[in-house]
Amino acid sequence: MNKRGLSHIEIILGFVLFASAVFFIFYFFDVGKVNKDNESIGIYVFNQIKKNISTEVISYSVKINPSALSSDKKVAIELNEEIPNDFKLRAENYTGEKLPAKRDSIDRKKVYVDLKENLDYVRILFCRDMDYQEGNFQNPTLIPGAYEIISQEDYSVISQKKAEELKRLYDAQYLSLKKSFAIPNKINFGFELIFSDTEFIKAENAIPLRAEVYSKITRSEVIKLNGERVFADYGVKVW
Repeated sequence: MNKRGLSHIEIILGFVLFASAVFFIFYFFDVGKVNKDNESIGIYVFNQIKKNISTEVISYSVKINPSALSSDKKVAIELNEEIPNDFKLRAENYTGEKLPAKRDSIDRKKVYVDLKENLDYVRILFCRDMDYQEGNFQNPTLIPGAYEIISQEDYSVISQKKAEELKRLYDAQYLSLKKSFAIPNKINFGFELIFSDTEFIKAENAIPLRAEVYSKITRSEVIKLNGERVFADYGVKVW
């Protein structure tokens, strides 16, 4: 009887010691709080970086009346408003193929596009963060009834150019960059923009082996240097 009673006491004592150890870990190390803090900071860093590498795009959808154009298939379009000079121009057909285009050197509301063929639609884009090569053709005359602006949209997308600039700053002045984002000294971060397995922008310092890492990745629209819009995986890590 004594032995049976002693074994029950040992079991109860063992359970008490185990429970005490678990309580000690959660009380002094506050595991839940660490995860929550990392998540909060991670979301903040994710939003700050995305804001930093995003750019404005102004898009016009334009309906074309091919029968009103001359045989050279060029059209003059007057926009609803003047676009700032530092915005670069890109014109596209339905499939996103680039068309030769240029802005009027005096009247910044006017745009000229070489349609190349009997197109009934063209998209005109303006953005600061893309390359621009002015079309080499004579300015066509503005013809009433040759076009109709269907819609105008202003929106924000991630810029490949700005992401590359931020990576260079990350590699060269990491501590200053952390300070500009108001990230606590004990927290580190990295970011990436993945277009494919072979094309990506990645800025990330070495992560300690036992570090607790918070990561967030979303599929985001990106405007590339050539003006094309693609989707890429934008991600941030915080540890």
